[in-house]
Amino acid sequence: MKKFIIPLVLTIVIVALLLGFIDMTNSKDTVEEKSIVYATTKIPNSLDKVTGLSKEEENIICATSKGLVEMDSEGKVIPSLASAIVEKEKGIEYEFTLKDYIFWSNGKPITAEDIRSYFKELIKVEDDKNIEALLDVYGASEFKNGKGTFEKGVAITTKDNVLNIRLNNKNENFLIELTKPQYRIRECIQLWSDMTKSYNEISYSGEYYIKSFQDEEVQLEKNTKIQSKAVNSIKIIKDASVELSMASYEVGERDILLNPPQSQLEKLEEEKKLYSYPSDNGFYVSIGPGENKLSLADRSEIYKIIYNATETFGEENSKEVVAAEGSYFRADKEDISKLQTRKVSLNKEVLWERPNTITLVAVDSEESRDYCKFLQNWFKDKENINLKYSLIQEADVDYNGLKNKYDMILINCSQDVNNREELYKEMGGLLSVEESDYKDFSKLEENLFYSYRIVPVMFINKNIAISDKLSNISVDGNGNINFDSIRK
Repeated sequence: MKKFIIPLVLTIVIVALLLGFIDMTNSKDTVEEKSIVYATTKIPNSLDKVTGLSKEEENIICATSKGLVEMDSEGKVIPSLASAIVEKEKGIEYEFTLKDYIFWSNGKPITAEDIRSYFKELIKVEDDKNIEALLDVYGASEFKNGKGTFEKGVAITTKDNVLNIRLNNKNENFLIELTKPQYRIRECIQLWSDMTKSYNEISYSGEYYIKSFQDEEVQLEKNTKIQSKAVNSIKIIKDASVELSMASYEVGERDILLNPPQSQLEKLEEEKKLYSYPSDNGFYVSIGPGENKLSLADRSEIYKIIYNATETFGEENSKEVVAAEGSYFRADKEDISKLQTRKVSLNKEVLWERPNTITLVAVDSEESRDYCKFLQNWFKDKENINLKYSLIQEADVDYNGLKNKYDMILINCSQDVNNREELYKEMGGLLSVEESDYKDFSKLEENLFYSYRIVPVMFINKNIAISDKLSNISVDGNGNINFDSIRK
């Protein structure tokens, strides 16, 4: 009997060990399937302000914080922490009713008073240029300047789960502005100025909370206090360069890589591992007097050359740029009639004594380097004109000095059709005093275009390399990743 029992026992033990091994392996795979690794070249320690943050740096705020409203990938404003939004008195007052089950990562309910307290902190901490919509609230500017109290002077009030905000004047872009990262609701915003030190003292309103925050790596874990189908964890790893990130991506050590090297875009596209989307960045060229004292005819002919060159550049680099074709805003490219009229105006024959040399200056970036080199070759090969370009650092930009030294200035600006004023504000040093005071932006645009002084060139696209293990990746209307939508 023993000779049968002993082998049977041994068999059971071996099977048990094998099953245990299989279970462990499956458990490991399950954990890995619910985690993603996100590559970046910079992890900012200070996140209390959005000033100076890139989109990829803002992504940490967006992954860990929700707003009253957010903007979907189609540019539509949708409720987030709010369940309903009522606009009163023709856009002067807004009433936000909060959802019933919204929680901080520590399990406490998010209340209307929490949001009111955040806006109070934000007014004091954030730079004016980033919260212009909030400073439109009645009494907010005075409070920021030390006049009066928030409680009695600022028209942000609460009752139960309802938050009311009253503006000084109607602001058609108010809800759109509230979708931006700086308006995502955070606890104790001043703690966000030193994340390495304070990350574990903060409660988070978003899909994720920060489990660890180091100079080289940030670990995000899913906020289990809210219902979500998001992956369990996100590991953000800082690499020394995008090339090193790409190398790690190719061996399966990175799942998401923002703005992969241009040399890899075609390959990634062929492998269906590239997600491309429009950014809010646009390039414009100021064609001014410089040393050549360019006339209207000079400017129109030079822009004609640039227009044709950019069409070809856009076709050859379609994943990175799209030619503006005479449009100052990407969204306006749908106005075919206006663009056709502008194109026809460029085809008019004019007498022009072409200069031997034209000078151009641009802020140094990967996009501007490639574009300037392309233009230089185009001017030489197609027009027999020597285009000399210089690349400078952004800190060295002084439009008043540059416009008298160079024939052309390549300008990189934010362009948002919902906030046209911001584009022309960024061009401020190149506009006349009268133009700077324009409120009719349609008229200003016409004047700039048909005088060929500041004309649109191209709009920038952004790209994300994604692992073939991922699906459903998207960005919101502000260009920030929707981490909660990603599936693995």
